[in-house]
Amino acid sequence: MNERLETPQLHAQIYARLRDALIFGRLEAGQQVSVRTVADQFGISVTPARDAMRQLIWEGGLEVRANGRIYVPLLDRAGVESLRDESRTIELLLLARALPRLGAAGAMEVERLAARADAAFGAGDIREGLECLRAARQAFFDASDCPWLLEIHRRILVRRGPQSIHFIGDYLRARRAPKVSWHLVAVRTRDLDQARRALIAESDAFFDFWADHLDRTSAMEGPAAGAAGNRIASGGDR
Repeated sequence: MNERLETPQLHAQIYARLRDALIFGRLEAGQQVSVRTVADQFGISVTPARDAMRQLIWEGGLEVRANGRIYVPLLDRAGVESLRDESRTIELLLLARALPRLGAAGAMEVERLAARADAAFGAGDIREGLECLRAARQAFFDASDCPWLLEIHRRILVRRGPQSIHFIGDYLRARRAPKVSWHLVAVRTRDLDQARRALIAESDAFFDFWADHLDRTSAMEGPAAGAAGNRIASGGDR
């Protein structure tokens, strides 16, 4: 069923929906996304759909290939390593700003969302677990009160989400991540150095697994190209 958005801020709304679809892997790496499909999905004209997609192309969330069609990018090993460096740098900066500013209510929200993530992962619901996990970390980072750093981080997540959805289940089953995530270490200990070490260890475990995954799949193919379909709109507005 198409979603109809009738407010004056169509461009911003479509951009936010597409951005979240990328972050949470509802649009997958290698998938073709057409302006017409997005417009039809939301019951709008092609102009706001095109404008939103142009913004995501500029930010690196989408790419235009030689044939003129728009796709969700597929990162190679060099791209993954570059993203590792960017992610670590920005997350360490956000951690340092957020931890001393995080109040009791914020800490409780991080714990609540982390518990929901654990429950979802335990039930085998990977997508729900990821959304709750990212919401927990976002709740932590929001305490940084630094909009420009938060925006850079969102753009990093836009590039991480579509490809990581392919292997995140294997990553979790392999248990290469620390048992206690860095955001819980930060909330429970209030020790910045300890939280930094936990964040770096968890980031390295994730990106090492991603790089190994690329090595194991030498000719990684994206999902079948086609309409963005219900993946764009599904999953709500988290």
